[in-house]
Amino acid sequence: MNFLKAQGVSFEGWYLDTLYLSRKLLKNVSCHKLEYLCDYFGIIDTHHRAASDCLMTNELMYRLASLPEYQKLSAM
Repeated sequence: MNFLKAQGVSFEGWYLDTLYLSRKLLKNVSCHKLEYLCDYFGIIDTHHRAASDCLMTNELMYRLASLPEYQKLSAM
């Protein structure tokens, strides 16, 4: 959410950051861009549109949360 802070926008609320989670959980992966991670997990990329990005991010979050490492991370 640093990009919002850089624009002077404050956000208060609960959220999950797939970039942060992928960096913590997938240390063997060299790139953490949405398109790359979707390819890594076999999620179909639908050409970088807002609605499809939301759907891909949702599926990516599901896949990350299904990893055993996520359970260890969320228990901390």
